[in-house]
Amino acid sequence: MRHLIFLFLGLFFFSCDEKSVTTFSELEGSWNFVGYESGYLDCPIDSVYLNITKGDKEYKVEGRAFVNLFHSTVDIGEGKSFKFGTIGSTKMAGPPELMECETAFFEQLKHISIYKLNGNRLHLTYKAKPEQSSIPPVLIFERK
Repeated sequence: MRHLIFLFLGLFFFSCDEKSVTTFSELEGSWNFVGYESGYLDCPIDSVYLNITKGDKEYKVEGRAFVNLFHSTVDIGEGKSFKFGTIGSTKMAGPPELMECETAFFEQLKHISIYKLNGNRLHLTYKAKPEQSSIPPVLIFERK
C-alpha cells in the first residue's frame, strides 16, 4: 500500500511539473508580430511574421520583416534561452520609413536571448540592452 501511495504522489508531481514546463514544440508554428512592449516606432506591423520549424538538427526561422523576407536558425535552449543565428534576407528597397523599421527589427533580433510564452503570445527579449540603443527590450508575437 505504501508503494502505491509513493507511486501516486510521484505521478501527481510529475504531471504537475510537465504542465509548467514549456516544450520547444510549443514554439513551432506561425507568429504574427503585434508590436513592441513599449510602443517604439510608428510602423505598420500587419505583414510582419515569423515561422519556427524544427529541422534535422536545429530550429529554423523564416518570415517577413517590414519590406523583405528573412531566414535564420535559432538555438532554443534550457532556461528559456533563444538565440538567432546569422540572419539572411532579401535585399528589396522600400520607403525610407519602412526600411528604418526593418533595420531596427533586424538589429533587435540579433540581440534576442530569452523567450517567454504567455498564452498565445510569444515575447522575445534580451537581458542587456545593446549600447547606445533606443530599441525596446521586448518584441511581441501572437500565434496565427
